[in-house]
Amino acid sequence: MTTIEENSPLRSVTPPSIVFDGHDLPECQVVLEDIFSSNLTEKFKMLKTNPDKTHSVSSHKVDENYFLEKLTKKDPISWPKMSDKDAWEDLDSAVGNLLVGGPTVFDRLSLLEESTYSEASRLFGFIKRIPKRFSGLNRRAQNSINLVKEKNTLLHQIKAANSQADKLSLGSLLDNVRARLRVLRRGESSRKRRWKIKQANQAFLKNPFEAGKKVLDPICNKVLQCTSSQLDFTKSKNLYDEKKNRPLTSLSGLPEHPTLSSDPIQGLQKMF
Repeated sequence: MTTIEENSPLRSVTPPSIVFDGHDLPECQVVLEDIFSSNLTEKFKMLKTNPDKTHSVSSHKVDENYFLEKLTKKDPISWPKMSDKDAWEDLDSAVGNLLVGGPTVFDRLSLLEESTYSEASRLFGFIKRIPKRFSGLNRRAQNSINLVKEKNTLLHQIKAANSQADKLSLGSLLDNVRARLRVLRRGESSRKRRWKIKQANQAFLKNPFEAGKKVLDPICNKVLQCTSSQLDFTKSKNLYDEKKNRPLTSLSGLPEHPTLSSDPIQGLQKMF
């Protein structure tokens, strides 16, 4: 017989007596817990799967911050290619000689990591990083700025020079600086022209209709303005008709104008 208490979150279920091999088994009482009751809703939410993750969150989850605090940033190693078997065999043998048994799994893993990094850095070295320029200027632009400064300095020195020989020597240096500056500016203008052509080709391949519309029908941002006096003067100069006040004479050979009757259908029948 099964008995259920209606007003309690804990419901007791008593299964019927079972006879096995002629002997009655002892009765047992199973206590069911109502997880949908108001006081156990939070516990039910904890048992549900986290929707943001593909697995359920365990109560004895390992704290990741414990391992993240021990991480240190190291220089990247210049690893060899995967096809270089000799280099990888040398690294394997070098690391294998340093590995010894540790008391725990974490100790063995840390020893493997440290030995692998130390031997790889000794055999292969580190990657040489090229410092990035954050100024936004390329090589030609920077050299042009330096040459302009040098040109201005030479101009001031020529003005301040006393002897003619000094002025001639400084003038030759100035001509050399100007020639180098012209070469750099010509190269920079050709680079910009190639970049514009490349951008136009990419835009045409991406959207031919829009690219053709920009070329054939460009957007004009100029505002056209004209005063009323200028407009009247232009009209009187270009659109003036000297005979506009003379009446028109009658032209010969024109047919007579048609006469329409009160009935439009009858009039159309007479015309056709």
